[in-house]
Parts: sequence; structure tokens; C-alpha cells
Amino acid sequence: GYARAELLELKTGQLLVAFDDVRRQALIRRVVQHGMIKDVDLELKTRQGALATLNVTVCAMEIGGIPRLVTFARDVTAQRRIEHILRDSENRYRLLAENISDVIWMLDLRTDQFTYVSPSVERLLGYVVEEIMQLPFTAVLTPDSLTIVMAAVAEAQNDADSLAPLIGKRLELEQVHKDGSTVWTEVMVSSLHGETGELVGALGVTRDVTERRQQEAAIRELNATLEQRVHERTQQLQAANAALEKAAHAKDEFLATMSHELRTP
Repeated sequence: GYARAELLELKTGQLLVAFDDVRRQALIRRVVQHGMIKDVDLELKTRQGALATLNVTVCAMEIGGIPRLVTFARDVTAQRRIEHILRDSENRYRLLAENISDVIWMLDLRTDQFTYVSPSVERLLGYVVEEIMQLPFTAVLTPDSLTIVMAAVAEAQNDADSLAPLIGKRLELEQVHKDGSTVWTEVMVSSLHGETGELVGALGVTRDVTERRQQEAAIRELNATLEQRVHERTQQLQAANAALEKAAHAKDEFLATMSHELRTP
């Protein structure tokens, strides 16, 4: 915001933020020692009072026999703000990924290798991230679940041919724990496509549903038990009704016989 003539009247300390004489002298010593320093970020205050970030390269050279510091600067204010926003976003995402129980993952279908797996995979399958990143994804699926996955891949491939990506497909898969046991999981998966639309990978979220399936199985067993009890009770009631009907019929026959005998001398 300053005119050139105004800038020539100002000292660096008047422009730069948090750039006192101690820091200035340290910068000069580095330049003199190395001849040049590159990519140093400095903050300055504009004429309007806003803060701006300059990325500078400073060279030590003689001009007209006089030692000078020549500075090349470029405004990186917007770039640094974007980087700051991205770092904050990345930190929030990492905090989320490292603390949720669901497993977030990315898979490269060209190599059958995971390219990202959140740390929660250790609670789910017993593998630390470094271990599971070395395994093909097929290693953590039972044969039946692998069949389901390959069918989903074929479906995603068809979607890729029609330029309609697969989004949020739900699969229930039995996965193999590091100790050899199995874990039932619910997987929400979306396809990833390359620049020309070809299927290149998948992004998914995996959740442990073992407890839910156990509860569902217990409910089914309870329902079956109740149905069996209702069936047995119904049979008992039907048998009791049949016995009552038989007794009533016998009573009617007895009374009819007695009435006939009483009317006949």
C-alpha cells in the first residue's frame, strides 16, 4: 500500500512485525556466513494496518564497492492462509480418525493394497496400521465375504463404465482377526475413479457389528422359542377343546339314552 518514495523513508523495523534488532542482526549474520538465505517468511504490516506475509531471499553482495543486502520478496499471504486452513483441517481429521472406533480406509484396487487405514483398525482386527498396510485386502476377508466384495467390485466397474460412481454401498462382511478369529463388520464403501473414469480404488468406513449380530441372533432365538411355545400351547388348547367336545358328545348320548329308557316301560 506504500508508494516507492514512502518505502525508501521507512526502516525494516517499522514495516516488519516481531522483527526487532536482535532478530535483524541474526538474519544479517546468516546472510554474511552463507552468502544467501532462501525462503524465509516475514510478516509485515501494510499501510492499511493489515498483516501480510512475504517469502524472501536475501543475498550479500557489493554494489559500487559497498556491501549490500539485496532482498527478493514475494507476497505469499493468500498461500499461507490456505496452508494454515489445510493444516487445521488435516489436524481435525487426524484427531477424528485416531479417536473414533470405526475404521476409515482407502484401497488401491490396482495393487489390492490399502493406501490409508485409521489407527482404530488395531481395536477391530488386531493389526497395527503398519502391518495391515503390508497385507492385500483379501487377507482379512473370509472366502464367503471375499465373494461378496468381488461382486461389489464388478458392480462398481459397471458403474464406472456408465460414469455413475458407486456411493455408500452397504456390505456385511466377516473379517479375519490377527488371532484367527472372525469379526462381523458393516462396511459403507464408495468407489474412486481416475481422471478418465476408470475404477482405481475404494473409500470406506468399517464398523464392528459383532455385538449387534449377537443381539439379533438372540432375538431370533427368543422369537423362535416363543413361536414354539405358542404352537405347543395351541396344540394343548386344541387337544383340551377336542376332549371337551368329546365329553359333551358322550354326555349328550348318555342323556338321550336315559331319556329313551325312561319313556319306554
